Amino acid sequence: MYKTFVGALILAMLVACSSQPNLYSPVLPMEDGSLFTSTTASSKDKALVRATRNAERYCAHQNKTYSIVTMKSIYEGVLESEEAANKVEKSMAIASKITMGIITPGTDTDYRMELAFRCNG
Repeated sequence: MYKTFVGALILAMLVACSSQPNLYSPVLPMEDGSLFTSTTASSKDKALVRATRNAERYCAHQNKTYSIVTMKSIYEGVLESEEAANKVEKSMAIASKITMGIITPGTDTDYRMELAFRCNG
């Protein structure tokens, strides 16, 4: 009897865990009814992909599509500007290829993408 109860409890926990979408960062409801997520990455493109995947996965979990309300990219790296970071990133990309990935450009927190979206349908 005890083994059956423990087995059922473990199964229930696994089902509960699997019922959530796999997100890069939390999705927060806003006062106006939109949803907000903020992701970081080593490049603006990667941050954008992560933020839009968050929106896509969150809405798909509800069998809905998404539409973007606002989007904002913020450079948070150690260099003085995004332009300087772009120049360094290009030269670091070459160094990364030469060293077979030992040297990699940027950190996972250089760029922040803030995305407000809505689930449709």
